[in-house]
Amino acid sequence: MAAVLLAMAMLCLSGCLATDALREGSRWERIQSVLVSADGTSIAIVGAKHDYVFTNASELTACLGSDLHGLMEASIYDFHVDRENVVTGSLVPRIKTVDEIAEPKAVALGFTRDSHERWSREIRLEGKRYKRNTGVALHESQMLNRSYSVQVMEARHPALMALSPLTVAADGAITLFALPVMFLAWGITGK
Repeated sequence: MAAVLLAMAMLCLSGCLATDALREGSRWERIQSVLVSADGTSIAIVGAKHDYVFTNASELTACLGSDLHGLMEASIYDFHVDRENVVTGSLVPRIKTVDEIAEPKAVALGFTRDSHERWSREIRLEGKRYKRNTGVALHESQMLNRSYSVQVMEARHPALMALSPLTVAADGAITLFALPVMFLAWGITGK
């Protein structure tokens, strides 16, 4: 009887794992650029195949606008994409060194210090994944200085993707939601 129950439990467990595997797949996306809208409310992470547009970027732009921006680098962690192409993920800015003068500014921005004297904070991102608009060619000055990748965990059979809102204005400027974008010249690290 115990052997039968154990076999049934194993079948149940393997069925649950197989169901989870069918629901979500994993792949890597090479990041080419990180752009910020002129109003500071949105960021676009430009991948080789997709653009990821996050509209809740005020915490990030507060970090970018601070005096500490030059001391920061950031890591982008896994993106999770649901069936409706809603993407969530996180970006973790870190400050290399913080002195007594910079410490109150770092704390005001939400940074905390760990036991190894490293300062960081996590910024949760939520937005949409779009199909890359091949008609928008980024200038070399808008590209990251080296290749980075982010792991994308995506639901199986996602809905059709809309074309990216990154477009080229009449004057040749790249825009996001009709707002000019600025390149985020920040040390980005991948996983």
